[in-house]
Amino acid sequence: SQKIGNGSDRFAMHVKGLELGGANPILHHDRGLQYAVCDRGGCHHYGLNIQEQNYRAWADSLVVCTWHQPFIDIELYLKMINAATGWDLSVDAWNKTAQRMLILARSYNIREGTKPTEDDILPRRIHEEPITRGPKKGSYYPLEKFEKDRATWYENIGCDENGIPTKKILKEL
Repeated sequence: SQKIGNGSDRFAMHVKGLELGGANPILHHDRGLQYAVCDRGGCHHYGLNIQEQNYRAWADSLVVCTWHQPFIDIELYLKMINAATGWDLSVDAWNKTAQRMLILARSYNIREGTKPTEDDILPRRIHEEPITRGPKKGSYYPLEKFEKDRATWYENIGCDENGIPTKKILKEL
């Protein structure tokens, strides 16, 4: 769309250069937020909330599939990790380590030039063009709601209002 110009960027449905995953963020605002804040862009694999993001960060590190998540308890993973490593990892340590992974990825991207308030966004059409037919006709993801959702996520993960990890969270992790 940069080469074509003439407003064609309006049709480039991506976040950070990655096309949107399998769910429509107009209908699934949690997926839209996930696409926006994900370190990779419009990826459906990041997790819908912080607990799921923590799980997926660990699953990626353990090189296991995350699609079976609803069927396997974190406690089972902890037993396997502890048996294999000799550690005594708790659920709290699991979550803190996952947060460290997520914040490290975010920090690396920021160091490399990502600007969260400019890049943790969705295509404008998600906020401006409602669905035109079907049972969800008129639905869209209002920009104001998205910005509120993003601000809440920033706060919950340990970032400031601009999406930058705080000094406090960096020292803590």
